[in-house]
Amino acid sequence: MQLVRKLIVGNWKMNGTLPEAQSLIRQITADKPWPKNTDNPPLVVLCPSHPMIHPVAMMLDGYDWLTIGAQDCYTQDIGAFTGDVSAMILQSLGVKYCIVGHSERRRLHNETNQVIAQKILCCQKRQITPILCIGETIDERNKGATSAVLEQQLQESLNFEVTNVVSSLVVAYEPVWAIGTGKIPSKQEIIFAHQHIRKIIMQHHLYRRITPVILYGGSVKPDNAAEIVCGDGVDGLLVGGASLKASDFRNIIAACIQ
Repeated sequence: MQLVRKLIVGNWKMNGTLPEAQSLIRQITADKPWPKNTDNPPLVVLCPSHPMIHPVAMMLDGYDWLTIGAQDCYTQDIGAFTGDVSAMILQSLGVKYCIVGHSERRRLHNETNQVIAQKILCCQKRQITPILCIGETIDERNKGATSAVLEQQLQESLNFEVTNVVSSLVVAYEPVWAIGTGKIPSKQEIIFAHQHIRKIIMQHHLYRRITPVILYGGSVKPDNAAEIVCGDGVDGLLVGGASLKASDFRNIIAACIQ
């Protein structure tokens, strides 16, 4: 059976200057973070802030295990939208993946599932794979509403009438209460959430012909990455703070070797 390549996404958020980013990349790429005889290394996506996408992409050119991503995009291709960046612009910069619907965007910018659906469509029109972030708050978890929340986020975020642009999709399950807190769900809870997500996606008529990639995110660290990523249905990791530390990120990458 052919092994599926794990996907690791480093979300740098609004951190680092360009010189710091360049130094970080040089440390990450000093040598491959896995043994030479590895047959199926993971694909690593780095998502810097928008002004650093082009110089970071230039540094990643030539690496078959690294590619460039973005942290967000706008809902339109062009127009009078000061400060926003479109998927069309990102495509021209060589961006291959784009995070949409991160909990910080939902909370700080009041992004709804309907807005996120528009962003997903914009990405897919531009051959950029969207990384849809979903997850429950601590209150929703305590009420036993995790499954219902995930289902609503998926149904509304994937609810558009297009039949010919959907070629790829990544979903990142990021429990809001786990982001930056050091707390994570149990392995069985992560597996259950991933299976639930996959079942809902495959019921959507636009996604029946593709294989969605489902990641886990939220306080991913070198000491828990291996246990998380070996869970049934976990296709990779979305890494926040630990992706800003070269040694931690390299260890997380190494933990995903199959």
